[in-house]
Amino acid sequence: MHFYNLKEPFEWRDTPNTVHDYRAYKLRHLFGCQAYSISPEGARKLLAGVLPLRKRLVPFSGIHIVTEDEGIDTAANAVYSTMQSFVCVPPLVVHRDDNISDRSTT
Repeated sequence: MHFYNLKEPFEWRDTPNTVHDYRAYKLRHLFGCQAYSISPEGARKLLAGVLPLRKRLVPFSGIHIVTEDEGIDTAANAVYSTMQSFVCVPPLVVHRDDNISDRSTT
């Protein structure tokens, strides 16, 4: 699955309270995450692969893209292929933009 050209692949209004056919797909690359579940072994492998955060280039296998590691999302992409990583489609969790945070943005 490729969502590279979609601005908003999933929106809250697209997920009515109906029965969905959820499927897990092997994850190769991902930026951003609304929710996740991870085993202790998976957490150790992920942390070992991303920390310490550092300047490096991260290759994205299969799509011939190499990008500079600028944060945890990019660094995690260097590790997903070595783990039992899956993504659920449609998503189990969708961010609602209409919720107003009580956190200060200044």
